[in-house]
Amino acid sequence: MLDCGEGTYGQLVRFYGPKEVDTVLGKLRAVFISHLHADHHIGLVGLLKGRRRALPQSSVFLIAPKQIMSWLKLYHYCFEPVLQEFVLVPNGDLVRLLHPYPVMGIAVGHKVLYCKITKQ
Repeated sequence: MLDCGEGTYGQLVRFYGPKEVDTVLGKLRAVFISHLHADHHIGLVGLLKGRRRALPQSSVFLIAPKQIMSWLKLYHYCFEPVLQEFVLVPNGDLVRLLHPYPVMGIAVGHKVLYCKITKQ
């Protein structure tokens, strides 16, 4: 799944129906959060809770900026446990693994522009 805005779980229930949504969530293996604007991640907790109900003993890969952990830890300790529902894969690490040279990302609105850093 790419990004989880507000109401993502509810949209899945409306689209697939209350009986079929558990099957859909059971097949979900990864959630990619592109960046930390609320409209891209605020529905993540609801999705994780819905998936926990559908598949209680399974975690999902969360590919996201590592800074999302501050928000998820706050939620976990102040409201209800969610940290066991996912395995974080920091998406910044993936960028470094895919590029043979160091890269620098610059956020421009909802897009991130990358440029290769080469030796001068």
